[in-house]
Amino acid sequence: MKLIMEKWNRFLAERAIEINEATDEQIESVKIENIETLKDIPIEDYPFGDIFGDSYRIIERLVAFKKGSDVGKIIKMIKALGWEVGQPKDLQYDDEGRVVGGMLPCTKTKITHFVDGKGKQGVSRKVVTLDMHKCVTGIVQFIDSGYQKVQDVYSRTIAQWAQEAIAAKKSGDMSKLVHPINPRIIGGDTKVSTEVYRNLMKMFDAANYWLGFNIDEVLKYPAQDGRFDRLLVHRGVYSDEMSEFKKLKLDPPKQRYSMMKDFSTQQEEHYVIFSRHPIDVYRMSDFEGLGSCHTPPGMPYYSQSESNTFYNDHNICALAEAHGNGMIAYAVPVKEFKEFPPTQESLDNLGDEEIFYDENRPNAGGVLNPSARIRIKNVNHHDDNNEATALAVPSTIIYGAQLSGFKDLVMKKFAMLQKEKLQKIAGGKEAIFMNEFTRYGGSWQDHGHHVSNALPLMFDAAGVTLRIQGNSVNYDEDFENNIKQTIGLDQKTYILQRLEDIFEQHQGGSIYFNKYVFEDYDGNYSFTWTMKVHLSFSIPKDILEDSYKVKHIRDEIKEIIQHELPERFDPDYYPISSTDDIVSGRTREGNYMVIIGYPGCDVVGDYVCMDLHDSLEDAISDATRKMQQIFDAYDENSGYNFIIHELQKRGHLPSEEYKLQSVSNEYGLENDRAQWPTEETKYKEHDYFGGEYLESTTFYAEGSFDIGEILQSIGTPENLMEPAYALIAQFLNAVEKSEEMTSKIVLGIEDWSSKKHPTITLESIDPEKAKDTDLPTLTSQIKNLAEEEMEIEYKLRATLHNDQPKEVLEKTAAFLINRRNSLLDVTAKMKEKLKQYITNNIKGQLTENKKRVKIRVRR
Repeated sequence: MKLIMEKWNRFLAERAIEINEATDEQIESVKIENIETLKDIPIEDYPFGDIFGDSYRIIERLVAFKKGSDVGKIIKMIKALGWEVGQPKDLQYDDEGRVVGGMLPCTKTKITHFVDGKGKQGVSRKVVTLDMHKCVTGIVQFIDSGYQKVQDVYSRTIAQWAQEAIAAKKSGDMSKLVHPINPRIIGGDTKVSTEVYRNLMKMFDAANYWLGFNIDEVLKYPAQDGRFDRLLVHRGVYSDEMSEFKKLKLDPPKQRYSMMKDFSTQQEEHYVIFSRHPIDVYRMSDFEGLGSCHTPPGMPYYSQSESNTFYNDHNICALAEAHGNGMIAYAVPVKEFKEFPPTQESLDNLGDEEIFYDENRPNAGGVLNPSARIRIKNVNHHDDNNEATALAVPSTIIYGAQLSGFKDLVMKKFAMLQKEKLQKIAGGKEAIFMNEFTRYGGSWQDHGHHVSNALPLMFDAAGVTLRIQGNSVNYDEDFENNIKQTIGLDQKTYILQRLEDIFEQHQGGSIYFNKYVFEDYDGNYSFTWTMKVHLSFSIPKDILEDSYKVKHIRDEIKEIIQHELPERFDPDYYPISSTDDIVSGRTREGNYMVIIGYPGCDVVGDYVCMDLHDSLEDAISDATRKMQQIFDAYDENSGYNFIIHELQKRGHLPSEEYKLQSVSNEYGLENDRAQWPTEETKYKEHDYFGGEYLESTTFYAEGSFDIGEILQSIGTPENLMEPAYALIAQFLNAVEKSEEMTSKIVLGIEDWSSKKHPTITLESIDPEKAKDTDLPTLTSQIKNLAEEEMEIEYKLRATLHNDQPKEVLEKTAAFLINRRNSLLDVTAKMKEKLKQYITNNIKGQLTENKKRVKIRVRR
């Protein structure tokens, strides 16, 4: 390694080229030429001679699934969930040559978070191998029901944690809450009990084991609303197809073993070329179908590279990988070998010549076009005596064609070639730590495919049993930093790329960053940056299509973000401030998007925001985590849900809690528009955001009956007064007991339903005057009131309650503000209905009496 860096520095000194003034062609020439100088180092001085011997490259045959293979399709889904699938093994045959036993291995590193007997947290990684039948069965069952159970466990455990936290706070005994936990899980920096920690992490570990989900994905994609299914489809996993394949091809033993026997017929031939040739490594993304952020400038194989005329942190990373003794594995279709056969002898005869075609340098001599590649990292393990053991560790991600078996072959090859090293590192121990390893070369690692993910797989592939604890390995930045400085990046480009490097590690989800580099009056460059928070709200279509309502929502959101949010979160802890940088509008998907811009210096402070070194990176990491807490859609107390809460409270969005308040505002019930006065208003405290919301409002109308007037108006003769008093008693008794009867009378409708119409109740003001379940007694009381020329007083009530359907609330409100439903009008309706009741029930007696009167007149 030292020789390579010396050679690189000597080359730069000899060339003494000002890269900033060079053309694109000269820049590319410099890159290739300075790598070519590495070939002057004797091959025996290159590292990893234990793998490559005296060769730049070694070759091995690979078979992969043909396009359209049903087995290959399912294996691709399994791999998308983080499992590796090998070739059939341990096949057993009967006398007729039929396969009757064996397994198709599916392998994964199982991550387990634990608390040991001493109360210390730990993370273990153990490679687990299952037969494909058992693996697919487990995946299908977890998708069908296990994932829902996981989220149920989460809900119960969070509730348990809340109870424990409240109890601990009241008693002052925090001794049981000892384990720190990822703040995204709880919604803030806190500690939990051993039982809560174990239950929560067991849940997340299960989701990671079967589906490859991380904590954020489990929290973000609930099982109930379809987002979970959409995430699986986005990854290319179709649970119905997997279930069908299991049913038809895996559950029946005959079909399963037949599939294993015919496995090879669904595959096609490739050759894998493992290379430590520096140009092969440098050009890792310089082929059609293999483009990435490492693609050299101006090349068409990656969109960002094609329009990018200068080197940045990513394609410089490829340079660093070449100079840092990184390696590469290319998969090449057998049809590409036209100029020479795919043998080790052919590669050795070519020596350090280029073998891969270069569109920019067609005369370089290369002829092969690879279809896929895997990076191989240079990693050192340092033991207790600081003695270093060099390891070549393959990545776990394929760029290009997703060839089945490619990763297995590369991992197995390098594991077995380095088995003695791996055994030496293990040293008979049960566990070692990730921080004992250091990686070299380029800094970039693909998300979810770090060296820390690959190391346990390599130990397992070599048959070395070992648990590796910890989260990440160390990284030596010397190579990449040296190249960045000596390559001649101008100040502006350096600032841009440094900011890009910092931001890229922390943006994603709802958090993004904008940056602006500008030249000062003295020719130096300064920069500003903004943290952008992207929020998406689901708003009913009818509201989004109403420009008047949308305008009000936009104005309210701006006011909430500017004034309400900063007051809800402690500014000494959370990186949130008042801001005018708020943009909102409807998206193509039919949601309402809000983008909030927080100036960088407001986010991390004036002393850190302009520091391009580690302090800025650490501050952004901390600020991003806290900002994600503030706007976490799945935290009921978050700022995101507070915005929704305020929009609902102010009547701009539908809400069960603020349903009554919204109707009350819309109809002006609290502004005395109701024809009936308010008798009682009840409020309920909000569970999450404090304050109260309207739970119910009761309006009333008082009226009275002049019994004598009513009986006289219908011409009740003296001899029928007693039956009339009884009918009045029956009427009042029935109406008071039946809200349906009262509602029909007051509303004037016959098809009344409590689910569709307002509910009106009646109650006598003085029970001694006119209320008794004993009808004879009630009749007697009414007779006494009539004889004393006194009135029967009653009270009607209409109550709006938050539990009622909105349709009922709106109809009740409309009834109350209608002037035709005033106190006098309602009393008139009651009197008229009572008259009808009396008349209909004594009609025959009244008619007969009139007839008798007429007869007497005639005499």
